[in-house]
Amino acid sequence: MTKPVSRTYLWQAWLSAGFILLGNPLTLKLGIQDEFLREKALPFVVLVNLLLLICFFYLLRKRVSLQVLFQTSPNFNLLFTAFFFLALFAGNRIFTCKFKLIRLILLFSLLVQYTRTFHLWVVKNPLELGKIIRNLATLEYALGVVFLLLEMIFMFQVKSRGAFPDSFSQISWNNRYLGGLNSMGMREREIPPKHPEGKKVLFLLGDSFAYGWGIEKREERTSELLAQSTDYEVYNLGVPGSDIANQWENLEKIGWIPEQMVVFWNPNDIHRQAQDNGLELDFIPSQSYLEDWPHFLTHYSFFLNWLKCEWIHHGEDGEYAGYLNRAFQNRAVFKAHINQDWGPADRFLTGDSLNRPLAVLFPLMGDVKVSQPWLKGMEEWLNFRGWEVLNLAPLLEMEHPKLLTVNAFDQHPSAWVNEFLADTLIKRLKQTPTKVPLD
Repeated sequence: MTKPVSRTYLWQAWLSAGFILLGNPLTLKLGIQDEFLREKALPFVVLVNLLLLICFFYLLRKRVSLQVLFQTSPNFNLLFTAFFFLALFAGNRIFTCKFKLIRLILLFSLLVQYTRTFHLWVVKNPLELGKIIRNLATLEYALGVVFLLLEMIFMFQVKSRGAFPDSFSQISWNNRYLGGLNSMGMREREIPPKHPEGKKVLFLLGDSFAYGWGIEKREERTSELLAQSTDYEVYNLGVPGSDIANQWENLEKIGWIPEQMVVFWNPNDIHRQAQDNGLELDFIPSQSYLEDWPHFLTHYSFFLNWLKCEWIHHGEDGEYAGYLNRAFQNRAVFKAHINQDWGPADRFLTGDSLNRPLAVLFPLMGDVKVSQPWLKGMEEWLNFRGWEVLNLAPLLEMEHPKLLTVNAFDQHPSAWVNEFLADTLIKRLKQTPTKVPLD
């Protein structure tokens, strides 16, 4: 008696077709509305469609269920494994450093499927393959298993890399430690619309140095340490990627002036004026390392992303220092920096409502000595314009470089530097008489 043919393959085939027919119009609609989906999701969408088409045609051609195909068909397993692999890694371009537990399960499933394919092609049919091909396939399988295991491990690496904002370990660090930003992109509570009554307020302005990039615990930042040890209510207005000119723009948006202002400055604040005056970088900065072939692969793999960041790190610190040195020696660039970038601050130096603002000058944290002449020139100019200045270069030059930075890959000030700076500022602030705030 003939065993009846199972019809399971039919509903599996039409289910695959249904995903294609229903999923693509929805994806197309979202893609039209969202530029990110158009640019980043296309490879993933194409690969998922191909994966479903493979299932659809094999189900109709073989007229057996997917379970049977996985158990018996080497060709189906090979195609399915290849497109599953590509789709899984292409999906990481969309859901970067998110849904890691789901991704871990999918990677493990891929490893199982990869092993099944190797078993069907090489172990069960050793006579159909030549010795050389069989050995190469075994080597490729071993390397693939190692790669998938490394991918699982490095998916959970969390590390601050100041020079590599597109590093997956940096994105994971951001997701873990940079929650609770306010509406202005600051790592701070919301700024009140007007001066709090009966309180003395201090604004700490700056870029990622003030923001506390690389500092895991907010209470280790200079702003929090000042709030704990003074009678000021401190607001940290640091915004990564901003320069000194952006600080005055942020003050305009806030709309009121505190009793005290502390402004963080570091040498790369001159970068904008250097470029505006025709001084171009003579090397490719690390931030663009992901854009060139074959580096684009680091967009899709945690392990390759980590490997590239490790290899590329040490090449450009000296080159960027040389670029900044040319900028500070260029009279037109330096003049534009002090007049155009610092000029808007003049209004905060007039009247009796604000204490004398304090400028904190940071050196290059990875090479304090090379930036000392630049900070000396800035200190002289700011003193002439009525600023109180704290030049950190002489205070930090004898300290070990590892003590000054977050880590070897992140040249932002360490928690130790934040504590040292807070102690120094506390002494200065306690010597400063408080004036009545300007509403």
